[in-house]
Amino acid sequence: MAGQPVSPALSPPEGEKKRGEESAEQGSRGKNGFQKILFLLRNHSGVDFSLYKSKTVHRRIDRRMLLNKIDRPEAYANLVRGNPKELEALYSDMLINVTSFFRNPGAFEVLKEKVFPKLIQQHRFHVQFTPTRLFRAQ
Repeated sequence: MAGQPVSPALSPPEGEKKRGEESAEQGSRGKNGFQKILFLLRNHSGVDFSLYKSKTVHRRIDRRMLLNKIDRPEAYANLVRGNPKELEALYSDMLINVTSFFRNPGAFEVLKEKVFPKLIQQHRFHVQFTPTRLFRAQ
């Protein structure tokens, strides 16, 4: 749907973390506070963000802390512990927004009606029992 966030899976998509990138759970800055926040967020939303990129998770938590005029992760953990509205706001900030490509119904309709059916038809004609592989560019 246009402009709707895409809910992340219980673990990040394959290849989401770059090699050598530490997970949010392994970050050193305010480790206990961030772990508490991620634990509370997982209990609230059912989504485990601890394996997502550390920098991304910290940046989104830092944004919520700034909006609430809080400077320590431990203090923010105390705030969200008793505040479901703030937990929901943090969860919303963690979600990945759909790109503008999907906000262009015309482009997506052409893919759906013309490109994808043709690819599938060609694939079935040339190769039986072989999976169709689609790749995305970033």
